[in-house]
Amino acid sequence: VDQRKIFNLYLFQTASEEDMNATSDDLYLRYNVNGIQLNSAGFEKLRKENVLKKVYLHLEENKEKKEEFYTCIFPLVNGTYDRVVIRQGKIPKVDSQSLKIISHTGNKYYEVCTNRRINDYIKKCFQDKIGGKPSV
Repeated sequence: VDQRKIFNLYLFQTASEEDMNATSDDLYLRYNVNGIQLNSAGFEKLRKENVLKKVYLHLEENKEKKEEFYTCIFPLVNGTYDRVVIRQGKIPKVDSQSLKIISHTGNKYYEVCTNRRINDYIKKCFQDKIGGKPSV
């Protein structure tokens, strides 16, 4: 399954937990092609300022895996509203040579979802009336 067709950002951990904890540097390996990463502090701020709804989707490309998204509407400067969709990804530990998954770390990352098909589906689920009054 080639998930790169769906998302633009993936993070992987190649260093040991000891190495990760011993430095303040970011040691994650990134695959990022025009992706928009939201750091954890930014996600928490968004969570505090908006009512984020959690959405789980089984995508056609990988039906065994449930993808986790968060979404909310926010006001634009012109008085209308729009919806943002954030994908929560899990960071796997991978072998630095083969990049095969060794284990799952429990660490997460956040990507602003720009996939039109996913965004349209989530908007439809919430019956958005973009430009009008907000719906939750």
